[in-house]
Amino acid sequence: MKASGAQIKDFYDNHWPSGYYFEEEDAEVKLNDNDSGEWLLDHTERYDTAKFGYLVKEGETVRGVPDTISFTTAFGKWLKTSLNKTLIVTVPTGYEQAVAAHLEEYFKASKIAGKVKL
Repeated sequence: MKASGAQIKDFYDNHWPSGYYFEEEDAEVKLNDNDSGEWLLDHTERYDTAKFGYLVKEGETVRGVPDTISFTTAFGKWLKTSLNKTLIVTVPTGYEQAVAAHLEEYFKASKIAGKVKL
């Protein structure tokens, strides 16, 4: 499954499955710099989620709850049920503030619970 860096960041920051941690050592692609904590994925680039490895269950195992889940499986379940979609907009340098302001104004006027991140 392919996903944008922005979608993966949204999943990682806001929708991570409770009780699981990311086993980054087995991943072909790293999400964060271990020293600085800086996010390493470009928001607009698309990535193969199979290269991100596995999520591992914390604590003792519970019957019927898997000890590990592939990143692709966890991400795919969230994506299917997500009521929000990530929109990536590319604008010329210097216009990003104006476009963000217009989007925020549109969300407010339309009573849409959208969020703009620069």
